[in-house]
Parts: sequence; structure tokens; C-alpha cells
Amino acid sequence: MTPGSKVRHREYGDGTVVEVSSHRGVKVDFGYASSWILDEDLAVADEEPQPPPRQTVSDGQTPRQRILDIQPDVIKARRSILALKLGQVLEEDVCHLSVGVDDIQDTLRRAVASAIGGRPQSILVEGAWGTGKTHLLTLLTALAAGAGLATTTVILDGEGVSLSDPMGLMEAILGSLRYPGETVARGIGSRLSILRGQALRLQRHVNSRIVDALLAVPSRTFQDPEAVEVLEDYFIMKTPAY
Repeated sequence: MTPGSKVRHREYGDGTVVEVSSHRGVKVDFGYASSWILDEDLAVADEEPQPPPRQTVSDGQTPRQRILDIQPDVIKARRSILALKLGQVLEEDVCHLSVGVDDIQDTLRRAVASAIGGRPQSILVEGAWGTGKTHLLTLLTALAAGAGLATTTVILDGEGVSLSDPMGLMEAILGSLRYPGETVARGIGSRLSILRGQALRLQRHVNSRIVDALLAVPSRTFQDPEAVEVLEDYFIMKTPAY
């Protein structure tokens, strides 16, 4: 199996191979979550699976139509349960699925509030394997995103990303930035592209308003300094605030 291969798990469904490790197995992205899976638990997915028999149900709908009629909250609940089967908690569920961490959650909220106030914060999370470090980091991410902050997650594996390569680390951080309202990390490059498009549209709009103002004022007013000052005020009033 190589990265990009389509695989199938008997419980978790179809997914795509993200990474292969000789000692950890195969990391698979199932769409709703990703996890390391043993090689023997995976099978190569059929490139063109045969469609199931087209049977009708009691109300005259086909099985596919019945699936499409599932309510969004039911789909969300199923995604949450599947993630729990993988030993993970989705960011959207972490706040109400966290138990016994009230003190820690208060600490994280204070750190987020301080960061919003312009005071950078550093938090060290320590613990043995399986004690919930990733869960707390997911909780911190959810709290920060809920407060309107951009978030990013970077794994220092010592190979692809390392503290010994600060420029590579910064590139990884900026490349995985996720801004409020985004469901997936798009990075700062995508964000700058969006902002550039907004700036160009704003510039065209402002230029159009200035031209309208110039056409509305007789040219002789430019010979009078007081009139020029009035015209500048007119531009400010006619140009929308952004």
C-alpha cells in the first residue's frame, strides 16, 4: 500500500492511505477522521464496486433515496460515533464530551482570552500515552476557534517538521492555518488570495464612487483651496467605510 491508495476497513468503511510506517502500520483518512490501522485489517478497495440490487422499501422509495432522507443531525451523530470507535473525538463534539476537565478548561479559556488581548500564551501538556493529551489539544482548538481565532496544528516528527528547521516549521504552521468559519485548513496562501480579491473589488468600488463625485463637482472648484477641502470631505462622505 502506498499513499493515495484506496482501502477498505470492515468497520470504518472506505478510506485513502495518507502515510505508511513500518512500525505504526497504515494511516488512513476515512473522511470523518483519520487513524493508524494495522496492515492486516485493511483490504484494497474495489475501483468500481458493483452497485447493490435495486430494491424498493415499503413506502415505495429506493434504499438510496431513503439514505438521502436522513436528517443532518442523525448524520452528525453517526459521524461522532464512528470517530469514537476510532478512539477520537471530533472538534465539534469535544466541549460536551469532555468530562472531569473543568479546571483545565478554565485554564484554556484564560489562555485564549489572554491571546485575544495581545498577550501570547504557551501551555505545556504532559502525560503518558493514552492519558488524553490529544483530547485536550482538540479542546483548546475548539475553544480558540469558538472565540474567533485562527488555529493550526503541527506535529513535530523530527523528520518532515523539526525545531532544527525553523523555516520549515513556520511553513508548516502557515500552511495549516484554519480561519473561523472554515471546516478544513486552507493555509495563509488561500486566505491572502481571498483578501486580495476582496481588496480589488473594494478598490474598483471606491474608484467608481470617486469618479461619480468628480463628475458631480464643477472643475472650477479646483482653483479654490477651500473648495478643494470641501471636495475632500465629500469624498470621505461618499466613500463607504470598510
